[in-house]
Amino acid sequence: MNKYFILIFTLLSFNSLFGQCFIAEIANVNQDQVVEENITFFNLCPGETLSMQAIASDDNGPVVSPSFSWFIDETDYSNLQTFTRTFDSPGGYIVSLMIEDNDGCEMEESLDFYVRVSTIPTIDLSVNPSVVCPGVITSIGADTSSDLDFSGEITTGAWESLNCEDEFSEATYLPDGSGASYSTDIYLGCFGDGQILTDANDIISVDINMEHSYSGDLDIYLTSPNGVQVTLFQQAGGSTWFGEATDGDLTETNPGVGYDYGWSMNPDYNGTMVDGVTNNTIPDPAGGFSNILTPTSYFPIGDFNDFLGCPINGTWTITVTDNIFSDNGWIFSWGIQINQSIIPSSWSFENSITEEYFIDNPTITSNSGNSISIEPNVGPNTYYYEVVDNFGCTFSEPIVVTGTSYINISEDISNEYCGADDGEVTLNLSGGTPQYSVIWANGTQGPTLTDLTEGTYSYTVEDELGCEQTDNVVIQNSELGLLFDLIVTSDRCDQGIGSIEIVPSNGSSPYTFSANGVPSNTNLIENLYQDEYNIEISDDFGCDGSETIELENILGPNANFSQSHDTVTFVDGLVEFISLSSPASGASLENHQWTFGNGLGDEGVQTEFDFVQIGNFPVALTITDDGGCSDTYLSPVVVVEDYWAWAPSAFTPNGDGINDFFIIKFDNIIESTLQVFIYDRWGKLVFQSSGNNIGWDGTRQDNGIKADISSYKYYASFNTYRNKLQEKTGVILLLN
Repeated sequence: MNKYFILIFTLLSFNSLFGQCFIAEIANVNQDQVVEENITFFNLCPGETLSMQAIASDDNGPVVSPSFSWFIDETDYSNLQTFTRTFDSPGGYIVSLMIEDNDGCEMEESLDFYVRVSTIPTIDLSVNPSVVCPGVITSIGADTSSDLDFSGEITTGAWESLNCEDEFSEATYLPDGSGASYSTDIYLGCFGDGQILTDANDIISVDINMEHSYSGDLDIYLTSPNGVQVTLFQQAGGSTWFGEATDGDLTETNPGVGYDYGWSMNPDYNGTMVDGVTNNTIPDPAGGFSNILTPTSYFPIGDFNDFLGCPINGTWTITVTDNIFSDNGWIFSWGIQINQSIIPSSWSFENSITEEYFIDNPTITSNSGNSISIEPNVGPNTYYYEVVDNFGCTFSEPIVVTGTSYINISEDISNEYCGADDGEVTLNLSGGTPQYSVIWANGTQGPTLTDLTEGTYSYTVEDELGCEQTDNVVIQNSELGLLFDLIVTSDRCDQGIGSIEIVPSNGSSPYTFSANGVPSNTNLIENLYQDEYNIEISDDFGCDGSETIELENILGPNANFSQSHDTVTFVDGLVEFISLSSPASGASLENHQWTFGNGLGDEGVQTEFDFVQIGNFPVALTITDDGGCSDTYLSPVVVVEDYWAWAPSAFTPNGDGINDFFIIKFDNIIESTLQVFIYDRWGKLVFQSSGNNIGWDGTRQDNGIKADISSYKYYASFNTYRNKLQEKTGVILLLN
């Protein structure tokens, strides 16, 4: 929660004409301040916001429309009356305030506040072991009596502002070349974040120590971190040297003597180096023919005002371009001198831990700060260890203690029956950390305990991790009766072959058995018909049991078959037979036996037989099921001679009773299929009959008069007993 209160800092402002102008004050600050050696500090945590309000007042009250300027590390931040900033990054920041009224009266110096944003400590925590039993109170601490060993190594941080010192580059060789450029860099990083150059005179000088044998070769440039370039020197002076160069020696291993030169907006020499090569040189100490440019500071060819608005922090680069062959040289070092008054003040702070403790959560049963007792759940349990530093900032890191799964125990219990000491229990174990050990209260080890009497049996299960679970089982003595299974075999088609087998599952032998009161010396009671049976059993201890069961009768099968023909001729007597028999429910057919009424037979579901003798043959199918039950089905096959047909060649329908009808004689045909058609010489139908053999008496059916004496054609069709269509045609004469 933010804390707002009035904090008055007073600074008087003066005007040279009028004296005191106004009073500058700070109020409504939302953070506590700490004053150390007359410096006001605000100690913040990362992400906290600092807010404060500037007030300017005189004898008449608040100054009307003053202008406010807030700076952070000498970089413009805000022109509002209220300063608000959230400090997310650890480190030190200097917040400054300047006020000016409408009359141009301004503060002679800024109000400065030092903001210390806490560094983030390194919290290295460990707990060993980290896997525990769930639901068991476990202590965590650094002392040897704790169940889990806890250690925490906490490293706090510190912050220190960068010291701004003159930066100089390493030596750079300038080999001979034509149009070749060589560059060397320095890096400035001790100014405020985002601080820019606001006054060209703040670049006190750009200093260089170099030698080169021909100044007329060179162009020299200075480039700011954001790419703005200012020319320091352009080709001039011909054979004038920089320093004591080694003229005529192109090797890199024989450098000359460098002289100190510089460029400034306030140089010692009132002119550029181009001017200096004309009237500001000294003789070569070695007596050579060339003069040496006097070592001092000069105006740049360009203007340092071009650097206004450029960032001061960053990489600054000097570039030397050699435009003519035959000369070389060295830059031994170079650097930039910046006005010290714009460099942020050097200061620092350190953080330390004042408190450390575990944060409560529902599975912590007791908490004494840096040691706790827990009752962990199954799975990961996270506990946060929190530290508080000297700024009141809190930081935490988790430790994770994993609770294994609970040991799952299912009990397979067989109770004692009739005092037979035959109780048994087996523990089925899962979960936890296999392997498991089981110890019973009587000292027996292992998951199974046998030969038990009625009573309570306690046990303890321990897994590989040492997690324990204790419980007990109760064995009861059952007096309700002996338990047994019945294996019932049904009777089959009332043969009296049913049986009941009695299988005891408890008690103690020898046993006695009975069915409907009839004793049996064995547990298999046989020769039973369909009925309801009361089965009784007793053992050697006198325990007994009974059960009533229905013994069923499974009916016999049902025989049936189909045949391809009922009547055949002896010359074409092949008949196919297919069984259509079915067993009773719960039974299955095992045998099909055929007989064909002539002493011959066959087996199988399907068969065929060729009847070659005339006669009536009763075909029988006898089937037998898996219970020995059988059934027989009979169906005759009639074998006859082959068919014949005869037609007369003429007839005399004169009413004398002799040969008055034209009738076709047939045998061994299906008379109902017979059709007869008679046509005159012109192909006109004069007679037809269907399904009978009544014959033609010579009367035309088309007009009802006697037919003319003439020849007539006939056509007859019919089916034989093999159901084959036969046809017969011919000519008949009608005579008088």
